[in-house]
Amino acid sequence: MRKMRILIIAILVVIILVGGALALNLFAFGKVKDVSSIGVQNLSVTNEKIFFSPVFMTSADIMGNYSYRIENDIMYVKIKSILVGGLGKPNVEIKGDFSSLQKIVLEDNENEKVIWEK
Repeated sequence: MRKMRILIIAILVVIILVGGALALNLFAFGKVKDVSSIGVQNLSVTNEKIFFSPVFMTSADIMGNYSYRIENDIMYVKIKSILVGGLGKPNVEIKGDFSSLQKIVLEDNENEKVIWEK
């Protein structure tokens, strides 16, 4: 009987840990958003700043975070979404020296979408 209780407690602990990790991924850390489901509004590119508002095709997602890298005068931006509805849409604002930038590309883990070209 004691072994059965320990087994049940161990299974419950695993379920709680896995559920907590999934919840953190969906609600806090986010996942890289598929570029085919992202639109862009208010795009502004200057030599010092890049600004745009991502628009998601699904109403429950908002932008959680973004990352970018620049290679060969092309900026690649990855947008992560979190599953929280109704909190508005944040903006992407990146400051730096972009005088030689030729292109801005949204990317996910497999696809790319050009959103600006000089």
